[in-house]
Amino acid sequence: MGQKDKITLDDQLCFALFTATNAIAQSYKPQLEEIGLTYPEYLVMLVIWQEDETSVSRIASRLSLSESTVAKLTRKLAASDYLALSQDSSTDGANDRVSLTDDGRALEIGAARVWNNIVCQTQIGFEDLSRLRMELMSLTQRMKRDLEDMGGNKIDNLLDLAG
Repeated sequence: MGQKDKITLDDQLCFALFTATNAIAQSYKPQLEEIGLTYPEYLVMLVIWQEDETSVSRIASRLSLSESTVAKLTRKLAASDYLALSQDSSTDGANDRVSLTDDGRALEIGAARVWNNIVCQTQIGFEDLSRLRMELMSLTQRMKRDLEDMGGNKIDNLLDLAG
């Protein structure tokens, strides 16, 4: 196997994304703990701050999470008095309506400070950060589209393409 045929850890996009995600998550964790949120709860709150009254299914769609996961998160946030839930008659909670309480609205101020701190920690200017975010979102959409287009057993299809 020649040097160009050899794969290395440092050449892997997945590893670069994985380590960057871990570093960012580790930066968020203590700061979010100070305002009483976990990272998944923070993501849910971001959607609700943007849309205010919405459904569990809409939040799940925005975050690419399962509805059952989001339903659990919204129940926990409601127990902390950050959200109010209007339950639907369905048992899975997907159509439950979610809205902010006064405490939930007030929490956004602390979350904005956390976000500003993280942006500063990246040491990337706003334009470059915006460009990076757009490139990553575009990459995500292309990867999702390609997987959807393959249909069927995606792993087998990927192996067929590689083989």
